[in-house]
Amino acid sequence: MLRLTNDVCPFRRCASWRFLATFVRPLERYQELVQSQELREDAHQQNIVGLLDELCIRLDNYTANGTPAASVSVFSKLFSQPSQTPAGPRGLYLHGSVGTGKTMLMDMFYCGTRVEKKRRCHFGAFMVDVHKRFKCAKDEFIQTSGEDRLRNFDALGQVADSIAEEAHLLCFDEFQVTDISNAMILRGLFTRLFDNGVVVFATSNRPPDDLYMNGLQRASFLPFIDVLKAHCDVASLNSGIDHRIVDMKGEPSVGAVYIVDDGNGSALKADDLFRKLCEEEGAAVEARTLYYLGREMAFPQACGGIVDVTYDDMCLQPRAAMDYLEMCAHFHTVIVRGIPEIGLGEKGSARFVKFIDTLYDNNVRLVMTASKPVKQLFSKNSITLSSREKAELEMLRDDLGLHEADLKTSLFTGEEELFSYLRAESRIRHMLTASYWSACLENNALLNPKLQRETAV
Repeated sequence: MLRLTNDVCPFRRCASWRFLATFVRPLERYQELVQSQELREDAHQQNIVGLLDELCIRLDNYTANGTPAASVSVFSKLFSQPSQTPAGPRGLYLHGSVGTGKTMLMDMFYCGTRVEKKRRCHFGAFMVDVHKRFKCAKDEFIQTSGEDRLRNFDALGQVADSIAEEAHLLCFDEFQVTDISNAMILRGLFTRLFDNGVVVFATSNRPPDDLYMNGLQRASFLPFIDVLKAHCDVASLNSGIDHRIVDMKGEPSVGAVYIVDDGNGSALKADDLFRKLCEEEGAAVEARTLYYLGREMAFPQACGGIVDVTYDDMCLQPRAAMDYLEMCAHFHTVIVRGIPEIGLGEKGSARFVKFIDTLYDNNVRLVMTASKPVKQLFSKNSITLSSREKAELEMLRDDLGLHEADLKTSLFTGEEELFSYLRAESRIRHMLTASYWSACLENNALLNPKLQRETAV
């Protein structure tokens, strides 16, 4: 049976510390938080919570009993009609703009749902894991049966079956499709998951019909949308309110954790903050290297769960999503120095957004020194291409057999990247607040017995 170790699995327990204690259905928990004034009352949001509550009831002690489809050729999988009869209860696809509370509601739902085999993860991390499993399955098959028989091997089906055995409920945060390699395998992967009775709850910034909008070879991706809508109800969370920003009004901000590099001792301020955090950590400052999956990542300065890094090292080096996930598994506080103005399409910008998303999704505290204030950190400039880059796009068009109009995709217009900028900016602003830091401290105390003992003292 194909499996990955816990060290590389993207699945995470519920990230929000408030919901760890007991199984409480979403509507009851939401009303408690509104009454305690931890949340601002939002009628539209409460209606969505009602849908989550109903889904919790349908999934009470749910066990998937779907039978994997018989092995068929890859060609048949690509062109067969999507199943219209779900093997399990219908899931939910929840979309909304930044700051509407999607991640919070997912945590609330996940921790209030009585399903023994359930997993919650960022969708990007999930797809990284899928590609690892896919390669592992093919390598194992080649070793046992030979490469000449690989054409008839359904590696994707085996990957889907292994995931379905581990999880009967999959919760995906930030469901988005920007990579053509992901776009081409999603239909086969999810069709098999649904045939196994797996239930999916996903949050996204886009409605299903807008996924992979204008992406390369999108016509081949469109059948996946039909599969998704055949197995998931669709709901919009858009109410015109960014709760991450609204809830910050009147709340004391941890202003010291975002230092604007004005040339007047900003580096000294960061050094001083690092020392104070290390004193609270009660550990020695030392260099540390993480080893995982044949990779390694070195940090000149670390102290217990605190690490001090630079933007250049995190975003201008060939970092992958797994690197950031590994950091989150070892550090609860990250200091990032030397962050420049982030321009659309510039080198390192996509990695920086992925870095912020990963820290936020794993409740990691963030300290930043940057060249601009938060509101000016992301430059929404359009992409300008050099003559060499334009020539490379022409070669790409010829290689793929595309027309000139096909190059006007989200890959080249920066539409997806601009959308991710808005999300990252909203998340950074939330990560600077006292409530975020307090929640992270509580979460670490619950999940880390050593810290829990120290906190109790």
